[in-house]
Amino acid sequence: MNIPSSRIEREAEFLLRLGSAANAIASIINDDMTREDCGEKPRLNNFLVGGLMDALAILGDESGARAEGLQKLAREVKS
Repeated sequence: MNIPSSRIEREAEFLLRLGSAANAIASIINDDMTREDCGEKPRLNNFLVGGLMDALAILGDESGARAEGLQKLAREVKS
């Protein structure tokens, strides 16, 4: 099967950007939790933290789905 390398490159780029976004969100949450642990008032309320956690879950789900698709493409390229 002939799969354009540009498709594989787009998927890989998307996964890299997705990982960067997840890392940024996790960093924001971690920084806020660290503030609270140090006795400072957190900047984020529970609503915002909940929304960020939902975003991480969505990013994780999409990452898994895209990675499975990329693995399938890689197997097709080998065939």
